[in-house]
Amino acid sequence: KMIKFFRKIRQKLLSENNFSKYLIYAIGEIVLVVIGILIALSLNNWNDSKKKKIEERVLLTELMKNLEINITQIKEDIEWDSVAISSGKIIMNVLNNKISYSDTLDNHFQNSRLVPNSFLTTSSYKAIENRGFHIVSSIFLRKKIMKLFDDTYPSMILEINNIDENTLKTNMQNYMINHFEYSNGQLKPNDYQELLEDQRYRNILSYNIEIQGYFKWMRIDCLKQVELLIEEIDKELNKEK
Repeated sequence: KMIKFFRKIRQKLLSENNFSKYLIYAIGEIVLVVIGILIALSLNNWNDSKKKKIEERVLLTELMKNLEINITQIKEDIEWDSVAISSGKIIMNVLNNKISYSDTLDNHFQNSRLVPNSFLTTSSYKAIENRGFHIVSSIFLRKKIMKLFDDTYPSMILEINNIDENTLKTNMQNYMINHFEYSNGQLKPNDYQELLEDQRYRNILSYNIEIQGYFKWMRIDCLKQVELLIEEIDKELNKEK
């Protein structure tokens, strides 16, 4: 109906041979068409923006779930570090003070050599990476996410693995094989009196305690970053409600 209405006006102006009025009318018609196109584009952009926001929320929500899983894992690793350090210090004190052997020490001999390095979940980060980091609208949040997954996680895991493989496992493992018997999750020294006089074992144990402390510090620092990132994601999600 609207098209027929404009067509009648156009025909009337042409029949009246009034070029100036027809020109004004034509310009007006073009303006209306342009306005219609702009409105359509605006609606389309609005719909796209809304879809991206929904997608961003889904991805950030999944990321939070992954981070919470990692928090649990990191806390468990920190606890294992603490156990290893504590048992190491107990054994060191026993050896330094020439305390008589007791089978209660067997558990500490085992615990003192623990080096936890658990897998950290990164699947949700990979999903964001595959989608494109621009899906995270906040530049500040985007940088925080990338710093944790591209810097903190890899650096911590690489350093633990390098030290673990090159020194702790090699030195401690070789010594344990030759001087201890493993049974029921515990280590029993083959010759406790010999162990009391063995400076090499003290050196290995002392180094192990020091490195476990370093691992624990790295994990605590990582834990703080994860917790702060969860807070930032939560703020972003609540802001969009």
